[in-house]
Amino acid sequence: DNTDIDGVAGALGQASGPAIVCGSGGTAPAAVVGLAELGVTEITIAARNADKAARLVDLGARLGVASRFCGLDDPELGERAASAAALVSTIPAEVASRYAAIFATVPVVLDAIYNPWPTPLAAAVAAAGGRVISGLHMLLHQAFAQVE
Repeated sequence: DNTDIDGVAGALGQASGPAIVCGSGGTAPAAVVGLAELGVTEITIAARNADKAARLVDLGARLGVASRFCGLDDPELGERAASAAALVSTIPAEVASRYAAIFATVPVVLDAIYNPWPTPLAAAVAAAGGRVISGLHMLLHQAFAQVE
């Protein structure tokens, strides 16, 4: 069984309103499903690869969540971040560091990275008063799901 969804949903605990999934790699589909299970109403897929992101937009739509793509270097990303209630970052720490200032205002951020910690993204969110959740919490909830 794939426990990535349990990891994302369990680590976040709750989420509602608009959210951002940053990245389009292996953990991103679990982030989309986990956010949908928690009741998120809108998901922006912020990624470099538009083709991979399109599959995630389709996944969100199949789950009944309004989903759209926004390139990581699109000026609209700042607007999306300003209105987001949650962010799940699935991209490498050094890549996410380029967008830390944009995402710093998101109130709840799950950064799938756990080493090194804190990441520049996590530090920026914490400095702005946001709640930061480490990828270790995601792994812990995946482990819980494996023994259930």
